[in-house]
Amino acid sequence: MELTARPAPPVHQAASLLANLVSACAIVFVNKAVLSVVKFKFTVTLTCIHTIATWLAARALCSAGIIVPKKLPRRAVVSLAGAFTGYIVLCNVSLFVNTVGFYQLTKIAIAPTVMIMEAVAQRRMPPPNIAACVLVVCMGIGLATVFDSQVMTNVPGLVVGILSVVVSAQYGTWIGSMTKQHEVTPLQLLEQYLPYASMMMAACVPVESALMKWSSRAGSPTLLTFPYTHQAVALIAASAALGVLVTFSTFLVIGNTSALTYAVAGHVKTIVILGGGVLLFGDQISRVKGVGILMALGGVCAYTWLKVRGQRAQKM
Repeated sequence: MELTARPAPPVHQAASLLANLVSACAIVFVNKAVLSVVKFKFTVTLTCIHTIATWLAARALCSAGIIVPKKLPRRAVVSLAGAFTGYIVLCNVSLFVNTVGFYQLTKIAIAPTVMIMEAVAQRRMPPPNIAACVLVVCMGIGLATVFDSQVMTNVPGLVVGILSVVVSAQYGTWIGSMTKQHEVTPLQLLEQYLPYASMMMAACVPVESALMKWSSRAGSPTLLTFPYTHQAVALIAASAALGVLVTFSTFLVIGNTSALTYAVAGHVKTIVILGGGVLLFGDQISRVKGVGILMALGGVCAYTWLKVRGQRAQKM
């Protein structure tokens, strides 16, 4: 029986929400510490560790009978694995080269980007109220970035951030379409493409190591010569464990509660992560940037509410 098919009592709903909120916020700060504090700058390797850990966890859930595997066309799962790999790598690189605040702004931008992609693919304009929400989000992100010297002087970081939004949106769009097309749950889809994603990530690790060695200054540590202190190993292990917890708690929240509850929890995570970036890593939020963040967050909240209301109206 699938996780999403089991009715959950309130205590289980609260537990899954708490697990998702804590893990999703914690992994951002732990990954930032891995990349910036202990200087483990091998983002592809870190992503590979996350992916393999999640795959092993999925296999364990299959063995326990919680996930019932369902074979899917190889071409579909390989394509999705490629999108997943690009999405995770770009997000980790973006977190390394950008501030936590700008990284979280790119996360806010994913939802309207998905909507725009779907509108272009289906050649159907969104309703005026939805379009207005997207416009508010775009204006807010514009204010928060154009007037942020930390962003505008970091051109590589800006490019990576934009690419992460596009690839993340494509990944999310494919998940939605494939679950409907092949009549599978998100957990079944996850279990199918993780082996391919793990192999793709493992193949990228030697390439990253060679590029890092070529571009680094003499004496800079490679993947093999990196000083794996107790602190570094503990942070990398914590990052992997949190990655697994984020993935599965997300599906638990969606299955045990509702899309609206998950969306509200997502906005709470945004506020916590932005505040944590200021307190832990010294991110600066000017008055204009703060107004832009609030505009973007408000636009996403309105967009989510309208989408959920529309879905409920269709079911009635």
